[in-house]
Amino acid sequence: MRQSRRTRWASGMPTNLQLPTTPPRTLPVLGREHRGGEVGAPKRGLNRSVVDQAGGVNDPWPRAATLAAARSQLLRAGAVADGFHGVRVDVQAEDLVVMFRWRLDPTTYGVRFTLPAVPADSPWTGVPVDSAEQWASDVDGWLMEELQTGLVRRAGRRRVAGLTELDPAQQRGWDTTGYQVTPSGWSAPAQARRALTAAGVDRGRSDQLLTGGRLISWLHAYVDNAAGSPVVGRAVVGWVTGTAGGASIDLLTVDTDVPTSVGRMLAHHAVHEAAEAGATQVTSTSAHPWLLDVGFRPTTDGTRQVIDTADPA
Repeated sequence: MRQSRRTRWASGMPTNLQLPTTPPRTLPVLGREHRGGEVGAPKRGLNRSVVDQAGGVNDPWPRAATLAAARSQLLRAGAVADGFHGVRVDVQAEDLVVMFRWRLDPTTYGVRFTLPAVPADSPWTGVPVDSAEQWASDVDGWLMEELQTGLVRRAGRRRVAGLTELDPAQQRGWDTTGYQVTPSGWSAPAQARRALTAAGVDRGRSDQLLTGGRLISWLHAYVDNAAGSPVVGRAVVGWVTGTAGGASIDLLTVDTDVPTSVGRMLAHHAVHEAAEAGATQVTSTSAHPWLLDVGFRPTTDGTRQVIDTADPA
């Protein structure tokens, strides 16, 4: 398996409710420039137009060959990374559009790559490639690296005919310099129950989350230092019993001396944790304005806030 050129967090969630013994996966820091070693900032399929001796621009590869190579590479079993599910690969105007689903998220996403000229530069490394097959393989590599470092969560997005197009050149989020968010567990059930009770979660719902298999994710925000402490915020999102694809943020809190942007980041990641587990809608009875900032809207009766997982801000 190819290794990303960037430091990646582990792809899976904790399998138990104890603090993990291995370093937790750190979720992407929204609103911060995202770069990666020699690869540089995210690219939308770099290519170069080369002028020949007569002063003319070389023709691109035949579109049919480029499209066939990309479909062969990206729609095969095991393409890109664990959690990637290729849906379609098409040519639209001067772009190759890769459509896919990520993990169990029901939303169909798309990323555009400029069709290559001859000779072409890799969309992943920026160095020349010699064939449509090599170019398509590097599209695969670019997607692997970007998806495993949070592309779906941080990229700008727009809805086009039922497709959610991702634009890595646009970064969503807020300034959370000095803080990180990670999925984790809790050190003791009593401590977890106290946190849920303090947030107004009743005993029955606490039991569902702690021992009833309804937990999707328990998120911690912490000070970004070598020790990864102290923890300064928490969010809990779980399945809603009796619904198809319904989830709920049952706990969302940050310490009083922490920037409000950390609360927004927690809410944002809670929605994405639910989406990537298969949820189509997330609700909350919390009155935090952070929820409005990330796309929640009040229900008509004013008792809850709700968001479709295809539409997070």
